[in-house]
Amino acid sequence: YGMEYRKAYWDEQVDSHMVGRHEQEIFPLMRRRQLFSGAQNFALFDFVRPDGSVDENVFAFTNRSDTERALIIYNNAYERTGGRIGTSTAINVGTVDEPVLECFSVADALALDVSEGCFYSFRDHRTGLEYLRSGREIADQGLAAELAGYQYHAFLDFRELRDSDGGWAELARRLGDRPVPSVAASRRELELEPVLLPFGKAVRAAVLLALNPTSAGSRELFEDTLADFARAVAVFLPAGSREDTTPLLVEAAAELDLVLDPESSLGSSGLDAGTTADLLIPLDLAGDPARLRPALAGIILHLAGRFAAAGDATDPRALAAARAWDWFLAPRIRAAFAAEAGDEQAAHLEARLAVCALAWAGVLCPDPPESLGEKVQSLLADQDVREYLAVNEHEGVLWLNRERLASLVQAFVPAAVMKLASAGRLDERSAALVLASAREIQVAAEETGFRVTEMIDLLRVSESKRR
Repeated sequence: YGMEYRKAYWDEQVDSHMVGRHEQEIFPLMRRRQLFSGAQNFALFDFVRPDGSVDENVFAFTNRSDTERALIIYNNAYERTGGRIGTSTAINVGTVDEPVLECFSVADALALDVSEGCFYSFRDHRTGLEYLRSGREIADQGLAAELAGYQYHAFLDFRELRDSDGGWAELARRLGDRPVPSVAASRRELELEPVLLPFGKAVRAAVLLALNPTSAGSRELFEDTLADFARAVAVFLPAGSREDTTPLLVEAAAELDLVLDPESSLGSSGLDAGTTADLLIPLDLAGDPARLRPALAGIILHLAGRFAAAGDATDPRALAAARAWDWFLAPRIRAAFAAEAGDEQAAHLEARLAVCALAWAGVLCPDPPESLGEKVQSLLADQDVREYLAVNEHEGVLWLNRERLASLVQAFVPAAVMKLASAGRLDERSAALVLASAREIQVAAEETGFRVTEMIDLLRVSESKRR
């Protein structure tokens, strides 16, 4: 239509896909128009194929505005292409009457520091992935790209990184041309490698043990890798965190006994036969690898949280849950579980279950003055828990997933028993309260149709009635 039309005369439907692409890709660039609108720092580049020819279908240019930089490469053809930009086309740096034509490297056009030890991270606007290059490499080699038909790269958010310890150089060597979700996170993973490598071995040993819970060899391998992980954490953390790992490994072995042979463990705890029998139902994990894997992963994670600086009163389980994400331990659990089960989604849920059960091991424990309703309210405010339970809002009501709640509550029972046992508080009363609290959560959820707010309210009402 032209501007003279006051209304649409055709019944045209909104192309939601196109609108979505504009909102995601075009509008953010328009909000940064000052980066693209100026001509003073604009430079156009040839896109040179590996055979030395120029691909005339590819438009490549750089621009700058103050400290912001942009590099755009666009393939204006259906055919796939690949090549490199290195030197700009001639630019007049003189006047109209007295032109002086010069060509610039990509590094010069972007005003990059090419001195030794200076690196740059930059983000591809379309994919959100980040790249890492040294200023010197960009100056000497330019930038290479592979482009499908009508594909583009919009490289933005250039950040200068000074390499004082060789870490950025090592990361750049490992990444090569490969982009990553976060350059900073990849650098942190590199620093954590002394911990992550033994942790990965321990998780893989846990996967094998879950498949063969009665195998003495599988248990021995798991305990050996657990000890290696403990030593690695002790070395990695600052002096004073913990030097003697033996007491920690003894506690971890007790947790392992409870997971692999709950009947023998509970038999030595002094509980009567009835309470023991009731506990054995949720503690019987040996025949179900999908339940045993998160429990074993929780033991490894718990070990990571037992190392704290002198005077640090943070609960080891809470510290372990935090380190699960800060140290990239949870993704390693997910990867190991996925390699075994072949199901990425199931592995993701099992890894998150391991973290949630460890972090909230005290939900079922009798710890006054906080009531069960208050504990569950805090539990359901946790983002990890909400994601695991698939908490969602529909028509103004918060709902959670029935099956995942059952799995989470079931995982809380061994976690609570471990916590009580390690504190010397596992007795008839505390064991009975753990089981009663687990049942109460399940009943409240079912009676309220798995509505989050109503379930919490019902638990609070039940608690007040008991008082």
